[in-house]
Amino acid sequence: MNACAQDSANSRDALSLLQLNALVRDAISAAAGIHDVWITAETSDVRQSGPHCYLQLIQKDEQGATVARISANIWGNVWSSVSRKFAVATGSALGSGIRIMLRGSVSFHPYHGIALTITDIDPSYTIGDAERRLRELRQKLTQEGLIGLNRSVPWGDMPQRIAVISAPGAAGYGDFSHQLSHNEAHLRFTTGLFPAVMQGQNTSTTVISALKDVIAERIRWDCVVIIRGGGSTSDLDAFNDYALAAAVARCPLPVIVGIGHERDHTILDEVAKVSTKTPTAAAEWLIAKGKSALRRFADLGNTMALLAQKILADNRTRYTEAAYALPSTAQRAIADAQHALRSYATSLYRDVADTISDATRTLLQSASAIGHAATSAITTRRNALDAAAATIPPAINARLHIADSLLKSKATLLDALSPEKVLARGYSLTYGADGHILTEADAVAVGDIITTRLAGGSIIQSQVTSKDNPNG
Repeated sequence: MNACAQDSANSRDALSLLQLNALVRDAISAAAGIHDVWITAETSDVRQSGPHCYLQLIQKDEQGATVARISANIWGNVWSSVSRKFAVATGSALGSGIRIMLRGSVSFHPYHGIALTITDIDPSYTIGDAERRLRELRQKLTQEGLIGLNRSVPWGDMPQRIAVISAPGAAGYGDFSHQLSHNEAHLRFTTGLFPAVMQGQNTSTTVISALKDVIAERIRWDCVVIIRGGGSTSDLDAFNDYALAAAVARCPLPVIVGIGHERDHTILDEVAKVSTKTPTAAAEWLIAKGKSALRRFADLGNTMALLAQKILADNRTRYTEAAYALPSTAQRAIADAQHALRSYATSLYRDVADTISDATRTLLQSASAIGHAATSAITTRRNALDAAAATIPPAINARLHIADSLLKSKATLLDALSPEKVLARGYSLTYGADGHILTEADAVAVGDIITTRLAGGSIIQSQVTSKDNPNG
């Protein structure tokens, strides 16, 4: 460097880096509106080092791109109380990916640079933001008709083939499997694990992928169970995802969810067929469903058995009544035939008498008209009438003979069918101990006293010592 250039450099005023940073520090310290102010931001890279907490605060645009960032810290004397307050109010520890409202001041350190020192956090903002996002998601799913879609998928009679989406080796999956396999009703279930990440940013994509695998072979499964053990509320945020909720709602199989603890709730609880609080509760729901199906099958079997017994009892009663009614039926038939024969004979005699009376009147009228002058004609007519009258009794006798033969034929047939004649042909009637006629071997047991009635009124009583089974 020549002498002129050297003199120019020496005459220029220059600040050291430390001096510059000191000026920046003083400017920030004197600036208004950046000290002890409330700020909303999203947490990132949260870590604890010793008693202190260090994190990044970011802001994203609508497309999810980060548009602002600042380093932040929470010193140990504040961190213990703030972290405890946040965990009690929200149900989860302060971690990355959570929208918070914080109170703090901007400062600048010559070595560490600009930073935001946090002195307080308002948990109600985080709770309200989560509820707002859940409300907006619910509204969108409702407008698209997805909220009640999976609930309309029908159940089978007894779901026993269960496709399980969970993390391999997870405690929740173990609890679910143990509860199913050790149920007191000894119901048998078949399960298949479709592995997925159940926390973190890959949760939604891996669960959707597992669900697609289940649907591809849905003929093998009766339903889908999505389960994970409990965790912090922030861990469950991954399940409040539109794409995942829509995939569950559109699943052609009934979906059961058991995610978290009793206090936890996600949008999947609102779109699934069945919502349970824990994996164990999901298993208990399936067991109860199986028990209900078994009770229905048992009731159906009992109903069928009672119906069969009633049909047998009704038929046995009708057969017994028919056996007792046979003799009286024969007697009624004979009496009816005799009555009909008497009525026919009376009618016949009446017709004959009417015929004779009519002929006599006609004859008398003719005789009176002709007078005594027609004596020869009257004699002739009288002779003819006598001849006609002579044929009437034989005709009557013939009709009576035919009717009598018919009556005797029916009487003979009825007599042949009477119990006495049946017994006379070598048959017998056997009565059980209750006095009813035995019609089948199943109605008597070894050791029973039976009574046998033979022709002529002979009665034999005997005890059954054995039974032969003709069917082998």
